[in-house]
Amino acid sequence: MRERLHSFIKIVSVFLAILLVVSSVSFFSAEAKGSRTYYVHRTSILYTNSGRSKTKIRYLPVNARVTTYSKTSSRMYKVYYNAASGKISGYVYRSNLSTRHTTVYRYIHKTSYLYTSSSADKVRKWTIKINNTVSTASNLYSKMYYVNYRGMRGYVYASNLSTAKTPIVKYVKTYSKEYRNYSRTSRYSGLIPVNTKLTTTSPQSNRLYWVYYKGRGCYVYAANLSDTKTVITKYTKMASRLYNGYIHTAADRARTSYSLTVPKGVQLQTTSPQYNRMFWVSYGGHSGYVYAANLSNKEVNFENPAIAIREVRNGNGYVYDSPDGQTIKDAVGNSEKLGLFAGMRLKVDRAAMEGGQPWSRLRKPVGTYIGWVKDSDLDSSPLANGYSYFDFKSNATITHSGKSIFSITPDAVSTGSTPVTAQFLKYTDGYVSHQVTISKVETVEGNTLYYADNIGWIDGSALDVDGVRPIGFKTPSNLSGVIYDPNGNSLGSLGYFKNRMLEVIDQKNGRDLLKYNNWYEQAGRDSFTGWVNDADLKDLADGTGYFNASRQAGSYGNQQGLAYDPDNNSYYIGYDLGGGIGKIVRYDHEFNKDTVKFSDPLKLGHATAISYYGGKLYEVDSEGTKATINVIDPDSLKVTETINPVDKSGQNVGYMSMLAIKDDGNGDPEFILLSEAESNKDVFIYLDSNGKEKYRTWMTKMGVVQGMQYDRGNLYFLANNYITVIDEHTLENSSDNQAVIRKAYHFSIPSGSSPAEAEGLTINGDKTVIGFGNHEIYSGVLPLK
Repeated sequence: MRERLHSFIKIVSVFLAILLVVSSVSFFSAEAKGSRTYYVHRTSILYTNSGRSKTKIRYLPVNARVTTYSKTSSRMYKVYYNAASGKISGYVYRSNLSTRHTTVYRYIHKTSYLYTSSSADKVRKWTIKINNTVSTASNLYSKMYYVNYRGMRGYVYASNLSTAKTPIVKYVKTYSKEYRNYSRTSRYSGLIPVNTKLTTTSPQSNRLYWVYYKGRGCYVYAANLSDTKTVITKYTKMASRLYNGYIHTAADRARTSYSLTVPKGVQLQTTSPQYNRMFWVSYGGHSGYVYAANLSNKEVNFENPAIAIREVRNGNGYVYDSPDGQTIKDAVGNSEKLGLFAGMRLKVDRAAMEGGQPWSRLRKPVGTYIGWVKDSDLDSSPLANGYSYFDFKSNATITHSGKSIFSITPDAVSTGSTPVTAQFLKYTDGYVSHQVTISKVETVEGNTLYYADNIGWIDGSALDVDGVRPIGFKTPSNLSGVIYDPNGNSLGSLGYFKNRMLEVIDQKNGRDLLKYNNWYEQAGRDSFTGWVNDADLKDLADGTGYFNASRQAGSYGNQQGLAYDPDNNSYYIGYDLGGGIGKIVRYDHEFNKDTVKFSDPLKLGHATAISYYGGKLYEVDSEGTKATINVIDPDSLKVTETINPVDKSGQNVGYMSMLAIKDDGNGDPEFILLSEAESNKDVFIYLDSNGKEKYRTWMTKMGVVQGMQYDRGNLYFLANNYITVIDEHTLENSSDNQAVIRKAYHFSIPSGSSPAEAEGLTINGDKTVIGFGNHEIYSGVLPLK
């Protein structure tokens, strides 16, 4: 019995031992199977636990290596990760893990070196340029990635990589062809001009880059592009004004001042895009814009500005296309001789020395270009036929630098066989604020020149002349009235000035000496009209006293258009930012700076023509030669719609200067656009709400328009310091040039101060509201009877 018991115990002991061994093997096998390695294949959050109360510990980057013992069927795995701070653990979603590395693609956003290793003794093996693509399976938290670049493997710094391509600005440094494909089997017509700004995201190691030019994509040679603008040397091929602003249209020219005139043959440098119509240059301490058409790539002989009146001495002398150049041929091929112009007073506007002798460039009295002639073939003539519209002396102050001074005396005549030639002396820089005496005046090609005793002839825009300040304002009453010169000779009739404001500067023997100025009281814009019988004129009402300074607008740009919103009691001002770009600023009725709202920069052209109607703001963009009506939401100040105005033939109506809006009788807007393109005419084009022309009519020009507004049957037309109120019904329903002017006012605002250019007109109830270039806003009630 004892032996049986002993045997049983032995059998049980052996069984237990076997069971223990099997259990141990199973345990360790299960333990070994649970230790698995994974790689994060999309950025994952490491959580504190897998329950609802879990919180984030940190992020795990793509290709981070983790280990886990969790069941493969678990929704979340508990993982272990070797972080820079040490080994950490937490839970991640199983779906974010992979048994393999994930290949990630990155773009080079900063030129990078490919290194042999990531250690301190690494060596550069290659340079990879911006926007090239590399692939990596490295932990994305690594300082350096192990990458594959075009079959080459090595390490790059992670900080030099990006998930997106990097836009790179380039400038064309030599005229470039536009290819349709990388293989250059086809291309567009034309070339991209030098200094055109282009943006590319192509790999910078490419031979060609993909760019957009004028709205279309194309390939250009990388070798034709540069990181910086190219300095280009140009030469003035004619005397060229240096303008203070970019002139987009012919109408802009009248509104843009200039610093000085650059003589012919001056070397200039520019970095402007070569497709621009004007280039930014510097000359004589001034910077500004000159017309590209006035510049040459080749060196040009230097010429000075000049001013003189000459007569022909040698009728057998020839007319040349340039100093010492080729003779100008007539219709049958013969060289043109000066005898054709014998007895005429001819203007000299340029002087040059070439071939060892002086040359003068001539114009006819009406300004028609003749050509270059030898000075020895000319006699001097007294400037302005020996008289001036001044038969008295006046005081003046030189107010501007950078203006031309000439040496010729006003009554210069030839002495012996040598004619007296106008010589360009200097600019007015050293005379600013000097008091001078003026004894003569001459209008040359639209600009007034004054003779300052003991100094010379000076550009009128450099002076404040007491003697030409108006003593009265009138308009023609007899359109057949004669305009006389000081000797009683007829110069023309008053019909040309039918609707204009004329300034009286002297009165004698029943006649008024008149001048006309598009910019009232702005020096250098005077055009002396002549003497007119006082009976042929009527007085122009003075509206100055009706206006009071209302508010001060903000200095947010070059102030232009003005509109009033009666629905929200708000004002809108258009500001020209240059380059065809503008913005709209909305003000409350008090012009509080704290409540202003700004639009984004918009394609508004000059931002001059704005008007409010029926809950919408309208603006005419006439950038270039094509007019577009922008419909702007008055709350968001965003363009919500564009209308392309067309004439009756379906063609775009072209450049428009101003806009007014009336109701068409059906609750829709009827647009009234103003064109100043025709000589001495203000042309009004009526459009329906879709921008199609209904009809057009015109009036004799009233001045350079600065604002226009329709209100209760009246069309208000604003020129500088001059308002004309037109009976719009007679404009709409009468034949050309038959509209009735209900009332016209001149005004001097700000009264007693230096004049500011008028910038925009609108109507607020019974008040006429005018903006000015100095950002002042004036309002007043103008009687219409």
